[in-house]
Amino acid sequence: MPIPDIFFADRRRALPYQRAARNAAWLCTILLALLSLIPGSMQVRSGMPGGIEHALAYFGTATLFMLGYDKKGWETAVGLIAYSGLLEVLQLLVPGRTANFADMLASGSGALFGVTLWAVLLKQGSQQYPIRSAAPSDSTRHDGA
Repeated sequence: MPIPDIFFADRRRALPYQRAARNAAWLCTILLALLSLIPGSMQVRSGMPGGIEHALAYFGTATLFMLGYDKKGWETAVGLIAYSGLLEVLQLLVPGRTANFADMLASGSGALFGVTLWAVLLKQGSQQYPIRSAAPSDSTRHDGA
């Protein structure tokens, strides 16, 4: 069964910064899993409240996904919220870790804020600096057709 082409359909048309953002977003996704599923005894905390840590981590990941996949806002938000829920449930299987609904809410809030902020900024940017197609449009043809 082939992998769905949801996020990879426009791979060849991606700009260099988009490719870098996509790679960083997937790396962050892996890091979120690793940091969420390490045993409690191995955790290193930043000193910030856990909810802030969660929100910032998912905000950053959502930001990278939005920069890499600028037309995938809802998919990014729903995907990251579901991912945070899955990781919280999987923490029940890890020694010294517990699942916490408040952590999932903080993660989801960070993801939603990141997607919303970047959707607005990218929309404003595209209106201010429209991307022109390389293919000639009907209005610019000069061959008499």
